[in-house]
Amino acid sequence: MADSPPLLTTQKLVRAGFRDLLKPPFRALLALNLFLTLASDSFGVEPDDVTAWLSLLLLAVSTYLQIALTLAAADLKPARSADTWVRAAFKQRCFWRFFVASLLSLLVIVLGFAALIVPGVILCGVLSLVQPAAVLERLDPIAAMRRSSLISSRARRPLAIFFFLLVLLPNVTLQAGFYLSGEETLGPEWVTLDLITVVLSMGATIALTRAFVALRPPAPAADPKPAPN
Repeated sequence: MADSPPLLTTQKLVRAGFRDLLKPPFRALLALNLFLTLASDSFGVEPDDVTAWLSLLLLAVSTYLQIALTLAAADLKPARSADTWVRAAFKQRCFWRFFVASLLSLLVIVLGFAALIVPGVILCGVLSLVQPAAVLERLDPIAAMRRSSLISSRARRPLAIFFFLLVLLPNVTLQAGFYLSGEETLGPEWVTLDLITVVLSMGATIALTRAFVALRPPAPAADPKPAPN
């Protein structure tokens, strides 16, 4: 059938996410995000007032880079210049939609794991496509979660495995390690782990965006115009 979903596996998601990560414009966006991560890590675990504000600024810039990455990944033949996609991220005007939707979906998933492990894994699949829904369709957080639930139903198991292994687990492990280490400054091992997490997260963003584009139903064809008499 023409509208049947494509066969999606975890392996295909990994290939989709990391095959083009070192090609333009993705490598430039990756390099910028790695630079921002190094700058943020230099502030330490407990920054003072000034560096705390700088950390928030870097977080905002990093969020725009994530939106730019999503827009580029949704394009079959993206422009090679990263500047094109950074400008597009600002023009899309979805910063708060994206930011709040990301936090809200993560909170729901963590609560699912806190209740029982299985609901948490299921929610990874259900909410795996919230970010591309918020960016590409400019949906508010609740609508993005509903949209993700609908689209992900066509390939929920591979999406759940992929999201858990490449998005949730690295980020939760990293943040827990930061605050349980008891160190005020981050050692080279933590900085290295942080950079690896950024690479994994950006590859995952590409893969999940392309999955969203591939899985969502095509727009209905327009009715043909009646022939003039």
